Amino acid sequence: MRVPVLTVFLICFGAMGTSAHDSLYNYIEVRINPDSEIRIDFSVHGPELAITYGVDPLTTDTSWLDVLSPDQAEKLLDDAGSFILKTFQVCSADENLLTASDLFLPTLPEVKESWKMSEGARPGSFVGTLLLPTSLENVTFQYGKADKRLMLVVTRPGSFPKVYDIGAEQSQKIDLSP
Repeated sequence: MRVPVLTVFLICFGAMGTSAHDSLYNYIEVRINPDSEIRIDFSVHGPELAITYGVDPLTTDTSWLDVLSPDQAEKLLDDAGSFILKTFQVCSADENLLTASDLFLPTLPEVKESWKMSEGARPGSFVGTLLLPTSLENVTFQYGKADKRLMLVVTRPGSFPKVYDIGAEQSQKIDLSP
């Protein structure tokens, strides 16, 4: 019985590739390392922000960015930052730690370079980064109005990543201890 069920699963879901995930989820990765700052990466699927430029929002490759003018591409990067700030909050003691001045967005050449690296951004996605001090004990992620679910992944050295599947307008408290 396991073989037919596995075969059906692979046929139904394996062929969809990453496009199904990119169109269904927003992603946040929290990297906890006791020797450095806590790193929080917010991934934004770029093609969904580029619909007004005729880009297919379901595409998962990176060629769509090449058809945009430099001004359009730079605006898209700004739009990604605005989307992150509008959609997510990272709170500690009722204070939102995610502010425009604390969110780092790479330049467009850095974005394109990260798409080539195995540990870089998901192809076609823009990543904004927030660094937090290790002195924080916990934070609460608040997910705003969205058409997609949020996949929140917490990684710690020597541990398997913990994954949270969060619906729109929900929150999740995360322990930041190593």
